[in-house]
Amino acid sequence: EGVETAKHNLYTTADSTLTTKTNAKNAAQGAYDTALGAVPGLREGFEDSSLGVWTKTGDVSVIQSSSTASEGNYYGNLESEPTSKANIASFLNISSSNSALDSGTEGSAIKTIMDLPAGVTISFDWDFIGGETGSFAQTYKDFAFAVADGNVQTLANTVTDTSGWKTFTYTTTYSGSHTFGLGVMNYGDAEAESNLRVDNFKLHAPGDHVIETNGAGGHAKVADVTLPTDNTFTLEAWVKYDGS
Repeated sequence: EGVETAKHNLYTTADSTLTTKTNAKNAAQGAYDTALGAVPGLREGFEDSSLGVWTKTGDVSVIQSSSTASEGNYYGNLESEPTSKANIASFLNISSSNSALDSGTEGSAIKTIMDLPAGVTISFDWDFIGGETGSFAQTYKDFAFAVADGNVQTLANTVTDTSGWKTFTYTTTYSGSHTFGLGVMNYGDAEAESNLRVDNFKLHAPGDHVIETNGAGGHAKVADVTLPTDNTFTLEAWVKYDGS
C-alpha cells in the first residue's frame, strides 16, 4: 500500500507540473496570438508594397529594392519634407516643444496604433541617410526619431549617424492601446532633404527568444537565453515559418 501511495503521489506531482507548464505555454501563446492578431501583417515589413497598418503625413513611400531593404524586397522611406513640426507633433500625439524636435522645421512621419498586452517587444530596422554635406552637416543637423507611447528617442542626425541598418526595440509596460511612430525632419532650414529608411517590423511576445540560422543544414543561435550555472536545461521550441 505504501508503494502505491508513493506512486500516486509521484503521478500527482508530475501531472501538476505538466499542467503548470501547459498553462504557461498557453498563456505565452495567447499573448503572442493577441499581439499578432492586433496588427495583421506587421511582421511582414512592406512586402505587399503598401504601408499596411501604418498611416503617414508628409513624403512617405514604399520602395522596391532587394539590395537596399534590410529584409525582403521592399522598405519604407520617409523624406524630411513637407509637413511642419507642429503638424508632425500633433500627428504623433507628442509636444512640439519636445527637446528631440528642437530646431526641426519640416519633415514626414508614420504611425500605427495597436492594442497589446504588457511585455510585448516591437522592433524595426532603420537607416538614416543625411542629405547635408560637408560643413553644412555640422550646422543643419537633420535628424530621425522614434516615438513609443509618447516617449521620443532620437535615432540619428547628420553628425552622429553611421552608415548601415540598425535595430530599434521597445517593450510595452502596460496592457491597452499603444502608439508607435517614426519621423525625419530638416533642422534649421528647408533644404537638402534627408531620408529615413525603415523595414522589418516585428512583434515579440513575452518570453520569446529569437533563433537565427545561417542557412539549411547550418548552425542555430538562440539569443537572449541565460543558462543555469550547472549547464543543465530543457529547450522547448515553437517554430513559425514566415516564408522568407
